[in-house]
Amino acid sequence: MAAAARRELIDPLGWALALGTFLVNLLPLHESLPQAAGIGVVVLIVKVGAGLLWPRAKASTEPYSRVRPPLAPGGSRLTARQLEVASFTPLGLSNKEIGLKLVPPVKERGVDKHIADIMRRLDVHSREEIAAWYVRYAADTERKKTCLAGAVWGHLVGDALGVPYEFAPASEISVVTWGHKGTHGQPAGTWSDDGGLMLALLDSLLSAGFDVADQANRALRWLDGPDYKPGPVFDVGNTTKLALDRLKSGTPPEQAGGRDEQDNGNGSLMRILPVALVGHGLEPERLIVQACRSSKLTHAHPRSQAVCALYCLVVQVIVGGETRRDQALAQALVSASRHLPPGVKAELETIRRHSQRSGSTYVVDAFWSAWEAFAASASYRETVERAVRYGNDTDTTAAIAGGLAGAYWGLDAIPAEWRRGMRAQETASRLVDRLLRTA
Repeated sequence: MAAAARRELIDPLGWALALGTFLVNLLPLHESLPQAAGIGVVVLIVKVGAGLLWPRAKASTEPYSRVRPPLAPGGSRLTARQLEVASFTPLGLSNKEIGLKLVPPVKERGVDKHIADIMRRLDVHSREEIAAWYVRYAADTERKKTCLAGAVWGHLVGDALGVPYEFAPASEISVVTWGHKGTHGQPAGTWSDDGGLMLALLDSLLSAGFDVADQANRALRWLDGPDYKPGPVFDVGNTTKLALDRLKSGTPPEQAGGRDEQDNGNGSLMRILPVALVGHGLEPERLIVQACRSSKLTHAHPRSQAVCALYCLVVQVIVGGETRRDQALAQALVSASRHLPPGVKAELETIRRHSQRSGSTYVVDAFWSAWEAFAASASYRETVERAVRYGNDTDTTAAIAGGLAGAYWGLDAIPAEWRRGMRAQETASRLVDRLLRTA
C-alpha cells in the first residue's frame, strides 16, 4: 500500500491535473488563491485515492511496438463537442455535472459515451489523462495564437519601421526611431509592398485555400485597388512589378515570375510568411510545395523558391514550439534537403555558402541578414532595429526578420506604441482574427 501511494504521489499526471485545476479556478473562474489551491489539493488527493482503489496494471516488459501519434493541429482528433467535454475534466466535475454545463445540456449517459470516445481517440485510459491532455492542449493553443498574431504584426511593424530608412547605407543609420522622416515621405506606421502583398496572400489562403489563381487576383487587387494597404502604392520592386504586369496580361500564375538568375530579388520572400502561418500544421514536404509554387507568381528561379521554402520551414518549426533558434534553422535545413525538388534542392549549397549580410535586395542576402538580426537579438525590438541598421532594403529586411521575431516572442513582445501607431489597423486585424481560428 505504501509503495502504491508513493507511486501515485509521484505520478506526473496527478500533479498536472492538480496544477491545471488550480489555474482554471484561479484565472477563468476567479476563485481566491486559497480556494483555488484547496481545490487543486483535493483533486490530487482524489487522484491518489482512485489509484489506490483501482490500481493500474503493471507496465509490460515488452518494448513499445509503436509511438503514439502527435495531436493534430487545432485538436482535430476530437469533435467540437468532445473538446467541450474534455475542457471540463480538469475541474474535477462528475459526468452528470459536466452534462448540465454543456450547451445544450446532455444526460449523464451521453457524457459517459463522450468520455469513452475521447479516451479512444486520444489513446488514453483515464479521466485524469484526458484532463492532463486538455491542460497541455489549451496552453499550446494559446501559445500558437500569440505566435501567429505576433508573426503577422511583427512583419507589418518591421516593414513600417524600415520604410523611412530604405536605400540609406548602413553608415548613415546609427539610431533607429519610430516615425523617422525619411525615404518615401510616408506617415509613421505605413507598411509597403512587403506588407500589402503579405496580407493579400494571407487573405487568399484563408478564403480560398491554396489557389495560385486566387493569390494572383488578390495581388492585383493590392496593386490596382484599395485592398491590403493603408494608402496609395508608393514602391514596388522591379521584378515583382514585371510579374504583376504579366499576370494582368493573362500569363498563368506559375509562369509569371522571372526565371533568370538576375531575377532573384527578395520580392517573393517578403510576402511568403502566410504560407507558413496558415500551413503551420502541414507536413514539411507539402509546405515546401506550397512555398515554391507561391514564389513562382513573382520569382520563379529555383534559388528564390528554395529560400522561400527554407523561411517557411523555419517559421513552422518556431510556431511548433522550438525555442532554440539554431535548432530551428538546422531542422529547416534538414527538411529542405530531404524534400525540395531536385532542381531546387541544388540551390541549397549556394544558400548555405553565402557569407554577405548587407540587407540588400538579393534574396539570399535578405534571408541571412534577417536571420542574423533575429538570431543575435534578445527581443523583437532589437531584432527589427538591427535589421534596419543593415541599411539598403531596410523595410524588407525588417519585415522578414520581424515575422521571425514576432512568431518567436509573440504579439506582446512588439512595442505597444509601435502597434498603436500602425495605420489601417482594421485591415490587418480582421485577417489576424481569422488566422487565429486555425490555431
